[in-house]
Amino acid sequence: MHSDIGLDKPFFSNLLVDGIWEVDAHFGLTGEHTLHLVTATNLGVSLIAYYRRILSRNNERAKELRTKLRHGEPVPGEGRWPGIPMSALPKGLRSEVSVTVRIAEDKT
Repeated sequence: MHSDIGLDKPFFSNLLVDGIWEVDAHFGLTGEHTLHLVTATNLGVSLIAYYRRILSRNNERAKELRTKLRHGEPVPGEGRWPGIPMSALPKGLRSEVSVTVRIAEDKT
C-alpha cells in the first residue's frame, strides 16, 4: 500500500462478512451528503493522503487547545468542520457508485 504518504492504514475499519466492511463516518454537519465509492489514480491517492494529514493536524490542534482551556470548556467549532462543497469529484477520483444520505440532528 502507499505507506510513504500515510495510506498504510486501511480505509475500512472492520470486515464484517465477506465483501461487507464497516467504517466510522464523520459528516461534520447535519444535512444532505453524497457518499462515493471511488477508484483513485496516483493523484487521487495523494489528495486523500493530504486530506488525512490535514485532519490529523486539526485533531492535534484541538487536543493542544483542550489543554489550554478550562476543564470542560469546549473547543470552539469542534465537530462542526464542514466539507468543501464540490459540483464534481476532484481530478484523480472516479466515482464507481454513490448514495445520498441525510444526516439529522441528534434529538436525544
